[in-house]
Amino acid sequence: MIPLIRHHIRSLAHSPSTGIFLAFGWVLTTLLTLSYGDFLSANHAGLELMYGYVPWVMCLLIPALTMQVAEEPARGVAERLHTLPYTPAQRVLARFFVHWALLGLWLLGLWPMAATVFYLGQPDAAPLLSGLIGCWLLAAPLLAFSLWVARYASGSVPAFLLGFGVCLILTLIGAPVTISWLVGAVPPSFATPMVMALQTASPFAAFLPFVAGFVSLSSLILFGTLAALGIALQLSAAFRSAALVATVALFALASTPAIGRLGVDVTADNLHTLSPATTKLIKGLHQPVTFTLVQSTGNPDIPPAVLQNAEAARKLLLTLKHYNPSKIKLLYLNPDASPAHALQALRSGVEEQVLPSGTSYFSGLSAQVGNHLSLIRALEPQRQPFLEFDVISLLTQAQRTSKPNLALLTQINTLNPTATPRWMGEIGSSYNLTQLPLAATAIPAGTNLLLLVGNPVLPETTLAAIRTYLENGGNTVWLADPLWRTAPADLQETTGTRSLAEFFDSYGVLAQQDVVVGDASQATPVAQQGTGYTAYPFWLSLTAGNLNPQLPFATFVDNLLLAEPGIITVHDLKPGLTVTPIISTSKHAQLIERSTFNATPAELLAGNLKTPQARYTLAALVTGPFGNASSPPATLLVVNDIDWLNKRFALEANGAGGPGSPLEYTPINSNLVLFYNALQYTLGETALVELRGKATTRRTLTRVEALLSELTRRTTMLEQKLAAQLYQVSQNLEALQAQTGADTSSESLAAQQQQIDDYQQQQFELRQQLRQLRSHTRQQLQGLKTSILLLNLLTMPLLLAIGLYLWRRRTARAQ
Repeated sequence: MIPLIRHHIRSLAHSPSTGIFLAFGWVLTTLLTLSYGDFLSANHAGLELMYGYVPWVMCLLIPALTMQVAEEPARGVAERLHTLPYTPAQRVLARFFVHWALLGLWLLGLWPMAATVFYLGQPDAAPLLSGLIGCWLLAAPLLAFSLWVARYASGSVPAFLLGFGVCLILTLIGAPVTISWLVGAVPPSFATPMVMALQTASPFAAFLPFVAGFVSLSSLILFGTLAALGIALQLSAAFRSAALVATVALFALASTPAIGRLGVDVTADNLHTLSPATTKLIKGLHQPVTFTLVQSTGNPDIPPAVLQNAEAARKLLLTLKHYNPSKIKLLYLNPDASPAHALQALRSGVEEQVLPSGTSYFSGLSAQVGNHLSLIRALEPQRQPFLEFDVISLLTQAQRTSKPNLALLTQINTLNPTATPRWMGEIGSSYNLTQLPLAATAIPAGTNLLLLVGNPVLPETTLAAIRTYLENGGNTVWLADPLWRTAPADLQETTGTRSLAEFFDSYGVLAQQDVVVGDASQATPVAQQGTGYTAYPFWLSLTAGNLNPQLPFATFVDNLLLAEPGIITVHDLKPGLTVTPIISTSKHAQLIERSTFNATPAELLAGNLKTPQARYTLAALVTGPFGNASSPPATLLVVNDIDWLNKRFALEANGAGGPGSPLEYTPINSNLVLFYNALQYTLGETALVELRGKATTRRTLTRVEALLSELTRRTTMLEQKLAAQLYQVSQNLEALQAQTGADTSSESLAAQQQQIDDYQQQQFELRQQLRQLRSHTRQQLQGLKTSILLLNLLTMPLLLAIGLYLWRRRTARAQ
């Protein structure tokens, strides 16, 4: 069989079309990933985006490589091969393995994209390799069936078209677009089992776990079975019959839940392995729990990501049931099956999701323990990486007999709906919330968490009550702010009163109220009248790099916006206490005094940022005994900013707000996520904390982020300098225009008009400089994108051309 293999290798090597098709595949994959997929804007250090395009590129590449098989009878090649002493199976297998090896080399030729990812960021290497293996395994059945149709085609063009068609069909089976069409074309009662069957028997669905870093046994069985079937179809009738029987048996084996759970999780974060906290919780269930998965399947407009998320939830529930089958019951409800089921879904509390087409669907999950019911009203696809946490959190809520008690001490009147921030209303739905008066003399017994908002001046009796609560092990969250603009005027200090900042300073933790933090490298674009958007350095756009990765509740928070925050410093810390930073600035942060900040126009503030530059702590966690050494440990979480929870900085309004278009809000960052996580962490929910820490580590293109940060830092200061000059010119112009008419002499009017013209000319030139500065920044970023694109486009085609030239030159000399 070795001579046969050598023959096919020489045939592919001598064919000019082989190199052309391989280069075409590399170029097309690179263009789809970098240009069409906008790889750099995705800011993810991984190859999931590229692997999503590879199957579709192989649908073109594989038929192009195999179509020459159709010409072998006309060229006498097939006749010569039949005269050699090899069995039909050996001839078919030799051709298959040579082409499959070539596809493996083609996939290895995508290494420039992997090198790009390693150059730009710090990816998890194992999923990159498993995704490559998954692409190669997916190529096996596509290649086998493409060789089958090419063998019986009348020419190379029909062979290519037939091969493309069969590869496309195999790829589309179980793909999201197919499932979305199927659920609309098939009656609802048949849609769910058909969708499950297709997803089980789909090469594309079997390929996806490899991309996600899970080497699935059922996927290996599926790929091997389909490839063997494609090879058997090229052999005798006996082989075909046996292959069909074996295919049905192996499909049935691969579709069993027990086999579906088997595999190797290669991700660094163990994303596909249940957390020990989850298995311990499930195995230790004392009361039966009923999970009801509500998912519509009869609407073709349902986004494919929603169906994928529901399938992931179904598989997770089956895995949970495996660990405790006697205590877990699973129910599936399809509202599209009948009006009764739709009514049942509405009564369960699952929200009806309205689509742009005007249709709607249901996708939710409930857990019932005894008479207690908890609910995920809408299973959101973007939460799929955190599905395990959401399901276990749902179960934890269902097991609770009562809500935790939270006491709130603030100057905000929560009885006034217009004055109450949205986040306070959300807290009230999860906790028994009690607002304390500013003159409270005791913290109510049974309080699980004390929430302090602002920096009010409090009587010593109230501060003594807070001290007693802390020294008895009470957990506290304090939101301070040097510039709390939404709060009423500060109370005046009198005899027997102190501010909260002074109170906590006695423990050695000071939330400074006299300075505001600015950072040009993490400035937020803000609209300015007349000059477009400018980078405002006192609204800090923070990323995962500014968060402490050792804290479980901060591990998957990736973007924050803190509005004019203050800093937290430590001095003379009370013995036994430990301070852990939660949020820190970059090394370019600077401070400005609050008095200067309040007295300076926003356009001139950046000019007050001077060296030195340093890192500062914006939020911190204080743990340990607040009393004596024998006191129980307590937790104090401090954030020196309040406005970050205001809807202006955390939520985006949707809708007009009228009767026909109610005003709705969607998160624009992770501000509220971090806050709610911190509340649960402070309450000591250890099982959920461990699950939060298990969530996906955000792997970004750190080199691109550093470049953007440096560009922003350098241009922001120049931009703010120009903006300050523009502001000064505008002020002078307004003052001059106000004086116009005071002196009516012709000489004075002419001089004033000349000054006005000069100022207007300066305004125009300064605005022009601002636009040119921002355009230069965009050009630098575009230059980086172009360089990366050209390197990835040209590297492998050039190496292939050089390699083929040298090989053929050596072959010619040998002859």
